[in-house]
Amino acid sequence: PPPHGGRFFLPGGGGGGGGGGGRECGCQTPAAGSIATDTGACFQPPPDGSRRSATEEPEPAASAVPLTEEKLSLRLGLRQIAGLPAAAAEQIVAARTRDGTFSTIAEFTRRTGLGQGVIARLSRADAFASLDQDRRAAIWQALGQEQSRVDQPLLAGTDDSDDAIAGLLPPLEPADAIAADYRTFGLSLRGHPLGLHRARMEELGVTPASGLPQARDGQPVDVAGLVIMRQRPSTAKGITFVTLEDETGVVNLVVKPHVWERFRQTCRLSTAWLARGLLEHRSGVIHVVVTHITDLGASITGSEAFRSRDFR
Repeated sequence: PPPHGGRFFLPGGGGGGGGGGGRECGCQTPAAGSIATDTGACFQPPPDGSRRSATEEPEPAASAVPLTEEKLSLRLGLRQIAGLPAAAAEQIVAARTRDGTFSTIAEFTRRTGLGQGVIARLSRADAFASLDQDRRAAIWQALGQEQSRVDQPLLAGTDDSDDAIAGLLPPLEPADAIAADYRTFGLSLRGHPLGLHRARMEELGVTPASGLPQARDGQPVDVAGLVIMRQRPSTAKGITFVTLEDETGVVNLVVKPHVWERFRQTCRLSTAWLARGLLEHRSGVIHVVVTHITDLGASITGSEAFRSRDFR
């Protein structure tokens, strides 16, 4: 299974990158890595970790609508923001192309003609970070914008802002910022939800994905991560293949029918698992044959906003 089930570049149409089918990635170059389709097919992912380290967040000052290649990195397109209308993204690009980059949220609002709802959505996505506005400050300023477009030609050269109050708002804690990223993009470039709990995972004896190649074949292991894909091919005799992701990589699990039925509720609905099983490490292929599953969904901040790609 692909490391991200196509999700890192393809959050679904719902909030937080929710399920219900992905969208075409909009990649214009092979450097963008895998291409996933609405049927869930995804092939030839890039080397482990390259997606996270080589990707930049969307921002009105620089982003195009699709993904774009910039030197040695990829900038996420504006359409990665869940719920942002395509027409709004086009207006942003058109305004920037016509008159250059933006310096304040008020100027951005005036030049794009976008209403409060769209500005607030961009703020929740942290799209104004390049204007030195974090999420909370940007959302505060978004509340002061008009709810719908209002042309005010006499005020075209002025930009009201509430920087004084916005500057007093405390920034989000790291866990909350990562959770907010997952709700708006279905991913985060700040870190991974599991990474914030690594110390606790080590106390529980959990092996990170990066540590599995050093484990021996047949060794009992505990692994944990976000559930990024569940797959049950018709030829697999009821076996479900599950991919977990932690901050170091991915883990492929084999869940036999009797284990799935024993932990059915967690298997079907949980967004994060702690799985115990036997490691199979043969000819460079590594997976864990699962014997026990624990639901971590309620313990991992941000995981509730993540939805796996599930298909047969």
